[in-house]
Amino acid sequence: MGKQGDQLAASFMRHRSVTLEEASRLPADQVDFKPWPGAMSLGELLWHMGGAHHMFVQVALGNFGQQGERPQRPADLAAIRTTLAQLTEADAAAIRNISDEDLATPRAGIMNMTLPASLWLHSAREHEIHHKGQLFVYGRMVGVEPPFFIPRG
Repeated sequence: MGKQGDQLAASFMRHRSVTLEEASRLPADQVDFKPWPGAMSLGELLWHMGGAHHMFVQVALGNFGQQGERPQRPADLAAIRTTLAQLTEADAAAIRNISDEDLATPRAGIMNMTLPASLWLHSAREHEIHHKGQLFVYGRMVGVEPPFFIPRG
């Protein structure tokens, strides 16, 4: 069995790959679609998913608060997809490279919580799953059939 970082990265990618697939199916002209007033738009939801997961990875690496100012969301869906794919690649590589020892290290993060790095990464995956479900609903509302929730085969 591989080291824990490899397993965590694979688990993340089982879900993120489907998020990326769903994002590729969404119509570009629906980037500002909101299912109700006050909801995140489709573009904001994707941007949040990428940025939040990246933040969780940075917490796990011990870099919380060092990311600098969060970039503004691009106006078009193509740029959001590109950034999401880039963050996915960088985050998966970072997770694979975390040692088992570092995964057991407590890290201070959001909401004044200190947790082992591995729990921050589990929280990141759970956050991804939560918002992936929302993304599927948004997609259905704009006429897109969602993929299966994890890759088949």
